[in-house]
Amino acid sequence: MPNKDIRTRVQLIGLALVCVFGTTIAQAANKLPTGDPCTIVPLDAVQKAFPGAQAGVRRPEVEKYGLTQCFWSRGKGDVLFGVAESYTTDATVMDDAQVEASGYLDRSMPAARRGARFEPIAGLGVDAVAFIETKDPKRGIVADAAFVVLRKGQRTVTLAIPSPQGIDRAATLKLFETLGRIAAKRLE
Repeated sequence: MPNKDIRTRVQLIGLALVCVFGTTIAQAANKLPTGDPCTIVPLDAVQKAFPGAQAGVRRPEVEKYGLTQCFWSRGKGDVLFGVAESYTTDATVMDDAQVEASGYLDRSMPAARRGARFEPIAGLGVDAVAFIETKDPKRGIVADAAFVVLRKGQRTVTLAIPSPQGIDRAATLKLFETLGRIAAKRLE
């Protein structure tokens, strides 16, 4: 089993590489997922969820880390939605969601991890855990965050809203369930 501290550091570096849209960096860093991350969720589905979204743009600079990414924006530089895909080996989907969320939690507050809500999503045909929180310093949440991690076998897909200010938790969870069903079919 790999050293958890090293794995965590690599994953946190991955979070820094992708700014507010973090994703778990694969342990098998040289094994790049095949296919196009911009097709995991089709443009029409993204536009339905995020009116005005333009075609997704792939981020090849992260591929050297065993990760594919695609971002959709309105063309003004405001990223509306992102998808990342990677391979993992021994972590659970909850482990990956907790690593993703660590960038949004105050590590000096042990209660932050306990107070954060990780929501398993059933019925997608894959393992899925959502993390949707608004900034709340009293609870140790240092920034708004909205993502869902989907896993089937060795494949992990993360769907994220990089700038989720003012989002409604219930509506965002429903949105992730809808987009998650679409992405889950890609993993089958």
